[in-house]
Amino acid sequence: MSLRVALIAEGSGDLGSSSRLNLPRATVNEALINDELGPAHWLIRRAVAAAKGMPEDAVTFVAPLRLPTGRAPRGSDLLLRRNLARLVAYPPLTPRPDLIIVLIDEDGEADRAANLNAARPALPPDALLTAVAVREFEAWLISDGGALRTLDLPGPPPANPEQTDPRAAKTWLGNATAASLSPAFTIRCDLARLVDLSVLRKRSVSFNALWSNLVTGS
Repeated sequence: MSLRVALIAEGSGDLGSSSRLNLPRATVNEALINDELGPAHWLIRRAVAAAKGMPEDAVTFVAPLRLPTGRAPRGSDLLLRRNLARLVAYPPLTPRPDLIIVLIDEDGEADRAANLNAARPALPPDALLTAVAVREFEAWLISDGGALRTLDLPGPPPANPEQTDPRAAKTWLGNATAASLSPAFTIRCDLARLVDLSVLRKRSVSFNALWSNLVTGS
């Protein structure tokens, strides 16, 4: 069993820079190799595989659709209903990925999950999942102290990243990676591969919601 996933997220901090991913020039449905994956890919791959009881290497990522201008969506693009509709409207004879995941940050907007779900295009629940990271994706990355210690990142992280102010987790991780000898992108990818999913599920209501939806397909 294998699963082809198109991941749509807000920006380079989640997916990697466009020069690394080459998404603006990638062909829709073209398989992405490991060197083209960003931290959100690595974490989502692990979550999908674990939730569905399949090997991680059976989860492959493909280049998603882009906006009519040809560019990949970024930031507030994903908050517009018309953009979401375009990003899942595959043309005739173009195979749809097995699963499309839209990942955005809550950023302190408590109704963002409800608004995203209200704008959710009418696709079967096992074909499209929406996920809102509280307060931001970085809160998921720094939720496991063991992973942070493995990478020897300096300073204690926020005690509860999901309940801090917006951008607190992003700021902490930015400062920690700036003090490290390793590139920030590498550290973020390493955290995505190291974070204990059972710890993350316990500490993050928003990640656990994504997990539950992966299990149930809703």
